[in-house]
Amino acid sequence: MRLVITAAAKADLLAIRRTIGADNPSRALSFVEELLDRCLVLADTPKAYPLVTRFVLEALAKHERTAFLSGNDRVDLYFREMVSQDVKRKYATCYVLIERNTDKGAGIYTLSAHSIPLNDLAPELAKKLPRYPSVPVVLIGWMGRDLAFRGAGVGSLLLYDAISRVAKALVGAYAICADAIADAIDQLAAAFYRDHQFQPLASRP
Repeated sequence: MRLVITAAAKADLLAIRRTIGADNPSRALSFVEELLDRCLVLADTPKAYPLVTRFVLEALAKHERTAFLSGNDRVDLYFREMVSQDVKRKYATCYVLIERNTDKGAGIYTLSAHSIPLNDLAPELAKKLPRYPSVPVVLIGWMGRDLAFRGAGVGSLLLYDAISRVAKALVGAYAICADAIADAIDQLAAAFYRDHQFQPLASRP
């Protein structure tokens, strides 16, 4: 199979590199290189990556939500009963990962405008920024993966999509942050974000 990386895909990779590079230039380069390496392998193993065609990400609409079970009661309650109100009031935007063959929701995440006090950033980052009291960021307020899709890489796929959307957004934001780091919804979520190179705030180590 012949693999072609389109101009749009290259632009997405560049935007992701710039977003991550604002905090961690060396990791930005290695992260993009890892993505490219995984893409290139597709040419030799086209059946090894079912995520490419198995799922589709959609903005929340009239999706079935009652059966969603992430294993975290707070996430499940929010998605089933509360997220629609936040979306309606424009407090958040919600995206749902759908399995194409079954129309079952595999995962969800939300994005909201947010800000972080400048002195909450590591000194080496803060010194590069304007001396405003706060820094504009985008918040991943909620993220969850249905237990039926455990081990399918859903969490990483959701996070990649979130970073990609923020990188391409027209509204300025210095970084993307996650509520699991800030408020410790649970330790597994915090560990997930740390594994993906998120850094804790100075006031909430």
